[in-house]
Amino acid sequence: MGKRKGKKQSKSDKTGSKKLNSKLILLVVYLVFFGIVALALNGYVSQSNYFIIKNVEIYPFYLNTKSYAKGLTKLGMNENIINLNESGIKKYILEKYPDILDVTIIKKLPSTIIYNLTAREPVAQIKIEGKFYFADETSFILTDPSDNQRSDLIVIVGIENVEEYLGKYFKNPRLTNAINLIKAFQKTEFLKEFSVYYIDVSGYKSMSFLIDHGAEVKINLADYEKKIKLLLHTIKSKQLNLSEVDYVDLRFAHPVVKFR
Repeated sequence: MGKRKGKKQSKSDKTGSKKLNSKLILLVVYLVFFGIVALALNGYVSQSNYFIIKNVEIYPFYLNTKSYAKGLTKLGMNENIINLNESGIKKYILEKYPDILDVTIIKKLPSTIIYNLTAREPVAQIKIEGKFYFADETSFILTDPSDNQRSDLIVIVGIENVEEYLGKYFKNPRLTNAINLIKAFQKTEFLKEFSVYYIDVSGYKSMSFLIDHGAEVKINLADYEKKIKLLLHTIKSKQLNLSEVDYVDLRFAHPVVKFR
């Protein structure tokens, strides 16, 4: 009785083994089939003109006016969009065009790529002999100077040799002081009430800036935010008519106002 029972178990094991082998063979066949299909599809995609890049777009749209836009619209053109080396292109863009801080590459199948750019934004313009050089908040000098003054940026005067630093950081103490002053204007919302036409950083231990009606403000090289708040308080508390003011001197413990 024991021997017959053992034989029945052996036949059952053989049947299960055959089913398992059949499933493994079927799985291998499926894997080989799908592998062949994937290779064929990859070959088709790699060679097909359907996936050749025919359009390159730049976002945000306003950056299309920049000098680097022309070069970017050719970058990647006529390459296969599936096999595009995104990391290599991103590295090239950031090295070639220092005005660009970051770029995201978006593939829009079948044949369009989009360069979504984060560009450096200037906070001031430095005037030298009728030419304007643009600096961001980190004292980086953008690569495109202009013969025309921008109405939305404060002018800085009293700095030289900026042209040597196009596309580079210009670690100049005078520029740093001017940018810190501009940040103080922004934090105190001074610019919402008054205009600042230029900042003169040519002084040794102080600088000055021109506001509405040609009134000059003299300031030392420290505590910018505190000084701008003091200026606002002085103008309002004394109800100053700036058209009658020659200058306001903030370099002392108490503001000095000189009238014309």
